[in-house]
Amino acid sequence: MKIIRDIALWIVITVWINFYPDRYRYDTVPQGRHGYWHIDHPWHPYVRFLLPLLLAVWIAYKHFKKRK
Repeated sequence: MKIIRDIALWIVITVWINFYPDRYRYDTVPQGRHGYWHIDHPWHPYVRFLLPLLLAVWIAYKHFKKRK
C-alpha cells in the first residue's frame, strides 16, 4: 500500500507543478508573496521536469531497497 501512496503523491506533485503554477503579476500584489512554483521564476522550467524525476527516482530507490 505504501507504493500506491507514493505513486499517488508523485502524480499529485507532478500535476501541481506542471498545470497549476502561480500566474499573477507582481505589480498587482504589493506584498510580493507567491507560491513556490511561480511561472515567471527562472527555475520553473527546470523544476517542472527535474523535481518529478527526482521524486520518482527516490520512490523507486525506496521501493527496491526494501526488496533486498
